[in-house]
Amino acid sequence: MRYDGRNPGGEYEFIVCPNWQGDGGFGAPKTEVKKDEWHYLTGIVEKNKNMYLYLDGVQVIEGPFSGPISSIGPETDIGHASDGGFVGAIDEVAIYDRALTENEVIQNFKSTRFFAVDAYDKLATTWGNIKKAI
Repeated sequence: MRYDGRNPGGEYEFIVCPNWQGDGGFGAPKTEVKKDEWHYLTGIVEKNKNMYLYLDGVQVIEGPFSGPISSIGPETDIGHASDGGFVGAIDEVAIYDRALTENEVIQNFKSTRFFAVDAYDKLATTWGNIKKAI
């Protein structure tokens, strides 16, 4: 998951390595992600099937996935890669050992317990505001 401003209409990308599957605009349009608002991005890979990207519980793109997945090496990043990065706060990251269903994505987005998409009363937001004020 990262931001890449070189891909108009798909700036918030979901890329799976090796082979950078999804690079070049497999993402959500910048216009749908408003500045100074929290959003919930979910990337899903079905082994040797498809890749999906959800924004705030709604699927924004689907494409083929040919595998494999690698979790070792410099390409294992959330929010940044050597040729593009996300500027902002990232909070409540979770990695599952299986592909979530669409209903599970929606349930996580609507959850007020674990994945609440709300900046208020969160440690990361409070700490970020303290650092910003210094």
